Amino acid sequence: MRRTTILLINVVAGMGLLGAALTSEARQLKTIAPTPIPGPIITAKTLFVANGGGENYTEYGDPFSGEPERPYRQFYAAMKQWGRFRLVTSPSDADLVIEIRLTAPIIPAISGPHADYQLRAVVIGPKTHIAMWAVAMHIEDANRQISRDQNFDRAMGYIVSQIQGLAGQP
Repeated sequence: MRRTTILLINVVAGMGLLGAALTSEARQLKTIAPTPIPGPIITAKTLFVANGGGENYTEYGDPFSGEPERPYRQFYAAMKQWGRFRLVTSPSDADLVIEIRLTAPIIPAISGPHADYQLRAVVIGPKTHIAMWAVAMHIEDANRQISRDQNFDRAMGYIVSQIQGLAGQP
C-alpha cells in the first residue's frame, strides 16, 4: 500500500512538472516574433500566373467539373478580379510569379488507395527562380459531384485569401 501511494505521488508530481514545462514552452511559442514577408511579395506591381498543371488519376475517376486547366483559370480570374497586381503574359515582365497547381498524392485507406487532392500556390521570384512562399489546401472528398466542386471552390477561396493576406491590398 505504501509503495502504491508513493508511486502515485511521484506520477502526479511528474505530471505537474510536465504540465508546467509544456505551459512554459507554449508561452515561449506565443512570444515568437512574426516572420518577415519577403519584400518582393509586398512591393510587386506585376504578376505572372503560372499553370503548374495537375495530377489526375483517371482510375480514381474525374473528381471535379471543368477542364484540366480549372485551377489555373479560377486562380487567374480571382487575381484579375482582386486588382492588386497588373497581370502580365510573360514571367520576364513580372515582379512576381505565382504557380498554381493541383496535386493528388495517393494515400492508403481501408477501402483502398485514393487520391488526396490539394491545391498549392507557390510564390516565386522571377529573377531568382526561388520559391519565397507557398500555400496549400486539402480539397475535402465528397460522394456527389456538386459537393466535390464546392469543396474545390472552398479550397481555392482559401488559397486566394492567403495570397491576398500575404501581398496586402492594392
